[in-house]
Amino acid sequence: MPDRRDATGKVHILPCVPGVTATDSYFDNTEEPVLFINPGDVVIVETCYHHLDQNIPGVTIEQILEWHVELKKKYYNTTYAWPGGPHKEATHHTLTGPIYVWGARPGDVLEIEILDFDLKPYGFQEMLPGAPVLPEEAGKGAVWWYYVNKTAGKVEVAKGVEIPIRPFIGVVGVALPEPGRYSGTAPGKHGGNLDTPEMTVGSVLYLPVWVTGALLKLGDFHVAQGYGEVTTSALEGAAWVTIRVNVRRDIQLTVPMISTPTHWVLFGLDTDLDEALKKAVKNTIDFITWNYGIDRRTAYAIASMGVDFVIAEAVNMMKNVEALVPKSLFVGYPDRNTLKIPAGSPAPPEMIVADSFIKSRD
Repeated sequence: MPDRRDATGKVHILPCVPGVTATDSYFDNTEEPVLFINPGDVVIVETCYHHLDQNIPGVTIEQILEWHVELKKKYYNTTYAWPGGPHKEATHHTLTGPIYVWGARPGDVLEIEILDFDLKPYGFQEMLPGAPVLPEEAGKGAVWWYYVNKTAGKVEVAKGVEIPIRPFIGVVGVALPEPGRYSGTAPGKHGGNLDTPEMTVGSVLYLPVWVTGALLKLGDFHVAQGYGEVTTSALEGAAWVTIRVNVRRDIQLTVPMISTPTHWVLFGLDTDLDEALKKAVKNTIDFITWNYGIDRRTAYAIASMGVDFVIAEAVNMMKNVEALVPKSLFVGYPDRNTLKIPAGSPAPPEMIVADSFIKSRD
């Protein structure tokens, strides 16, 4: 296999400089881009630690809580959780961008190849009071700092306890079409805080484009995380992230999806966990039907027999249930099991329901 880091276009380097190339965690379609790229270009993006890179070893939980209060005062009445949703402050994440992609138009899809990570040398676990799953266990909160041993590929988090490094990007998103500022805490149709371990090297992320230029931002790098992220954070870190950004005009999406070498990853996003599961199942049926031309009832049966549905994220108001669809199930469809979404659909038009999250563009 050729080295996928070989650029087909220009290579850009975008450092994380708070107040210059990086912001608090929000998306806003009126923001001025900090970088302009062409489709096919490679970008090496630096992500910062939380709170505009202030979260460094030695910072106390009291300082972190004070920063949270300041953010809430600054953003609560001016920043929405999602279109039509309640106000919610920008989060403690730091996002680098926005990046303007020349030629990207509403209705297109960004195809983001995740090529490489260069991790920074420390990470932390930040447990805030009122942790959403078990607040009684979080008490007054705590923060722990860890050395990230890249050579050994693990982090010692307690005596005799080592967690394997399993890095991924927590937040990758584009600007929403609705006016206003939207918090980076919530995943949605723009991507955002998907917090899925599948957003890692070797995967391809697909994001619907909602505004001209897309206005891509990313951050919230995770050194490791279990599905669910059941405190208020993963093993958080920072890194230099290498991506290649392309524009697809042959497909149309209404929510993000991911392709890994072994799986298709579909999402169900909702404030209610049961509804999030239903959406994940529906999107799985949509995709199996679209990509393989299999009728919807059979696709539903396949989802029950061969697809894992997991809680990727339980700590935010917007819950994220993801479907892990093994490509290995579809042994008779080698031309549809590619890393990148194949062009076109073998399904007749009557199989593609009107509200399908994926369609072929005319």
